[in-house]
Amino acid sequence: MAAGDVPGVVAMAATIYLCYRFAEQTVGALGESGTNVLVRLSAFILFCIGIQIIWSGYSALAHIAG
Repeated sequence: MAAGDVPGVVAMAATIYLCYRFAEQTVGALGESGTNVLVRLSAFILFCIGIQIIWSGYSALAHIAG
């Protein structure tokens, strides 16, 4: 196990905890329309990441095959 693994896992766990801990207050502060915008933006970013993964895989496959 690399030296940075444990601190990285702890940082991710702390970030997830804080997101869940303050989710209700954040949704209350954003309101219904703000929450809707945030959810749609998050979905778009996730979609873009998925397209990037597909594109990278296809490019690598095309490079090997061609």
